Amino acid sequence: MKMLLLGGFLGSGKTAVLNRVIRAISQVGGTSAVIENEIGQLGVDDALVRETGIRVTPLFGGCVCCEISGDLVQAVGQIADEVNPDWLVVEMTGLALMTDVLSVLSRYGRPDIPVHPVSVVDASRFGMLSGVMAPVLERQLRGAELVLVNKADVVQPTQEQLDLIAGWAPGARIRTVSAEKTEDTVLWQTILEGVGEAQ
Repeated sequence: MKMLLLGGFLGSGKTAVLNRVIRAISQVGGTSAVIENEIGQLGVDDALVRETGIRVTPLFGGCVCCEISGDLVQAVGQIADEVNPDWLVVEMTGLALMTDVLSVLSRYGRPDIPVHPVSVVDASRFGMLSGVMAPVLERQLRGAELVLVNKADVVQPTQEQLDLIAGWAPGARIRTVSAEKTEDTVLWQTILEGVGEAQ
């Protein structure tokens, strides 16, 4: 089992990415499970759950980077032991800090489960958000192997914005995408290449 850790600010498009990734994994004959740490109702499409038969584990009551980090570690171990899918996709709440979640998984997680952190950025709001939420955005990007600059169908990021993202996520690959408009398997291939798992 490999873990895809999906982070990003509220409204960045994590759920759109999640749904496409789950569908693509199924289309190529793989198996997956999901842990969702979103506020409110589940984001995984109900029809997709029925179609793929994936296991969805909700983690409510706080953020996986602080209040319920123990629940995350326990849920990951339980899914690995009981389901052992090819991929476990963890969608973090829009306020979770990638640095903190990676620290928890590094300290208390299972070393036999590779973790691939991916941050999703909203290209249409990044300029505004980076001005007022810079410390939060930086900690959501730092540690990512891949940054998906989403909503490129709405607006293309500027070179200055891409440079800022690169500075906040040193060493990460940066890819501009449109999760709503890109084919499932194309987006999944982009992610696999971005985290070094392409076949």
